[in-house]
Amino acid sequence: MKQRHRYLLIESGFDIIDEKQFSILLSNELMNMLGLNYYKINPKIISFLGQNRFIIKCSGVYVDILILTFTFIKSLNKEPAYFYTLKSSGTIKSIKEQI
Repeated sequence: MKQRHRYLLIESGFDIIDEKQFSILLSNELMNMLGLNYYKINPKIISFLGQNRFIIKCSGVYVDILILTFTFIKSLNKEPAYFYTLKSSGTIKSIKEQI
């Protein structure tokens, strides 16, 4: 059976300057918080939209866990960080219509 994915539109409380560095830091933080569930959820940043928004893809079964995890992230690289989930959808097209 084909695995379904969900896409989340996430807004950060700060401007993302270096996208590659941010992706690494976020992946490390999610891995630390989720443990082995990180590989079940399989979060991947698909694209960046402006200075503080990005789209992340994850497993459809575990989307609630990922949303909850974003609420508990309070710092990245010892800098304060806050994330807000603006929309969850099954397609990227629907997410981009939100913007």
